[in-house]
Amino acid sequence: MKKNILVITLAVMVSFSGITHAKNTSVTTEYQNLLLEDDNSVKQALLSEKMKPYSWTPHFKETSTFEEVMNYEGIKDFAKLIFPIKNKGDEKTQLRDLFKLMPLHHNVNPNETLESVEYLANTTDWGLQAFYRIYPTDKSVDINGKVIEHKNVGVFYFRGKADAPYAVIVSGGYSYQSILHEGFPLALELIKKGYNVFVLSNSTLNITQSTRDLTQAINFIHKNAAILHVDPNSYSLWGYSQGAQAIVNLMHKVGRNSFIDKLEAKPNMNAFIYPLRYYVKANDVPSAFVIGEEDQIVNLTILKSAEADFKKLNLRSLFITIPGYGHGFGLGASINVDDSPEWVNKITDFWKNNTANPILKSFAGK
Repeated sequence: MKKNILVITLAVMVSFSGITHAKNTSVTTEYQNLLLEDDNSVKQALLSEKMKPYSWTPHFKETSTFEEVMNYEGIKDFAKLIFPIKNKGDEKTQLRDLFKLMPLHHNVNPNETLESVEYLANTTDWGLQAFYRIYPTDKSVDINGKVIEHKNVGVFYFRGKADAPYAVIVSGGYSYQSILHEGFPLALELIKKGYNVFVLSNSTLNITQSTRDLTQAINFIHKNAAILHVDPNSYSLWGYSQGAQAIVNLMHKVGRNSFIDKLEAKPNMNAFIYPLRYYVKANDVPSAFVIGEEDQIVNLTILKSAEADFKKLNLRSLFITIPGYGHGFGLGASINVDDSPEWVNKITDFWKNNTANPILKSFAGK
């Protein structure tokens, strides 16, 4: 596990521009800090300050409690967005026992949980911003006069190679936060391949609002791509369960809502991990699906029909079924440090091989 974190740490170090190493034990760095001013503007500020040496530092153990992580200086500002906490007593839960608060999920891996919080701690230690709010205000009013809360909505940024394609991940969970199982572990796998990754933090209870938040996140990244050091026109969307449904609602016009018309640029590919359902549209972008053969929640009949419809319409698609898995498996079985789960490798290859975008085709993510 330590080797895995070190590999990820080095990936972030390489991607981070403007670093000058001092001869003493500290590092003087000019880095970019994003300050959200309004919906269309991000101010770039170059700052110089003394920072710790860029090396992996262990902060937590599998027996560390949620509370210990939440109180860490670099994490406490967004700590409540990470854990599936419903009452004060849940904060005493140890990282290795995360699964106890996630009854709808399986294969919740303590190593992945620990790696995720370590990544966030190290990122903030180095002076890098880990979480970006995507709305200019904490509240807004919709067309029906309903007040919508935005305070806890934003994206966690996992850095890969500068100016590389990026992915946006939307976790599921429905009634509780599943980002430590269905968001961060996948992000850590993708940055090892060089991709930049944004994990959306939002409420999954209201699917329409989740779709609106996803649209806002994509446009935020697109508008600020130069500052974030990502390719604005080469990106993919990855959604788990309810998060996959948010992507469906975005790409397909549902009712009076037409979120796709509000996008600055369409994705090169969408990946749906155990989606609840899917109906094919003639203008669908290349789409990948991952389903456990033992899934009792996903409508496998509808998904098999979707696979046939993709072929009928001559649309590019990839369907992966994993034996022995039910709903909510996250990444899947424990993996080798030097490689990703097979289904992740297949989807990233599918992304590169099924796009006309020359930047993505030439990207050397492995």
